[in-house]
Amino acid sequence: MKNKWLMLCAMLLVAVAASAQSAAEKFARELAAKSGAIRSIACRFEQVRSMQIMQHDVVQQGDFYYLRPEQILLAFEGGDYIAMTPTHFSMEAGGVKQRMKLQSNPMLKELKRILSASMTGDVEQLAAGFTPTITEQKEGYEVVLRPTRRGMANRLKAISMHFDRKTMSLTMLCMEEQSGDKTTYRFFDKRFNTQLDAALFNRE
Repeated sequence: MKNKWLMLCAMLLVAVAASAQSAAEKFARELAAKSGAIRSIACRFEQVRSMQIMQHDVVQQGDFYYLRPEQILLAFEGGDYIAMTPTHFSMEAGGVKQRMKLQSNPMLKELKRILSASMTGDVEQLAAGFTPTITEQKEGYEVVLRPTRRGMANRLKAISMHFDRKTMSLTMLCMEEQSGDKTTYRFFDKRFNTQLDAALFNRE
């Protein structure tokens, strides 16, 4: 009886492992296939910041723009923005402008790398430095990334993402810090391959 129970448990573990591998393979294949033709994205976004020291969430909306290979702009209503290039990011918050190298802000660096990898379908780059867990759902895929590098793991607990099944585009990204603070982005009203001027991302 004991041997039969052990055999049943082993079979279940093998089935679960095979299912997880299948979901990861399907995600990688579909993301690469459907994102390969995307050269630009313009859409609306909502940012929700949940902080331990604040009683209520801080909610902002705006326009999101992406242009291959690595040009990203989050333009908030009211004039604030975050603009990212392959080497720098520029931002304005409350009338104060900053421009610095991506290396100087690890959280924004990871956000930019993950957003770019999500848009280009580069799963290897998407998971670099993280342990990924990929779950297939009815509406698409959920990807949870947990950092493996100690320096990043000290600050960042996990990154959760949802991908739409039809377009394999990113619909939600949540960065959860070890402190308990969270920043969540939701993307909607997407327009693919619209004409975007590269000057849009130049915020110097």
